[in-house]
Amino acid sequence: MDFREFLSESIATLRPIRREFEFGGKKIEGYFLDLPAIRVRELMRSQEGDRDAIFLAAVVCDAAGGPLLTVEQALGIKPAYLQLLVQQALTALGLSEEGHEEAKKP
Repeated sequence: MDFREFLSESIATLRPIRREFEFGGKKIEGYFLDLPAIRVRELMRSQEGDRDAIFLAAVVCDAAGGPLLTVEQALGIKPAYLQLLVQQALTALGLSEEGHEEAKKP
């Protein structure tokens, strides 16, 4: 792969990333919006309100990329579910250990 191809693949698409995961014995399919790194950093550094709720409201989406959560709805998520969704979003965006491994796959 030449550098131009690498760069073109590295650009965020603002398209949904499909992710399957398991929680409480149930299989779940969800989508997370492919955001540019700078936007993810802004969201994760937010000092306004609850950072996790703001982050999830920005990245949790439907299969077409439309938003599924408002910040107010995200604030009402139970702690275990909130933690799971944040981890799955970070993995989908390649920002966790598991996400880095998935991003390396062809």
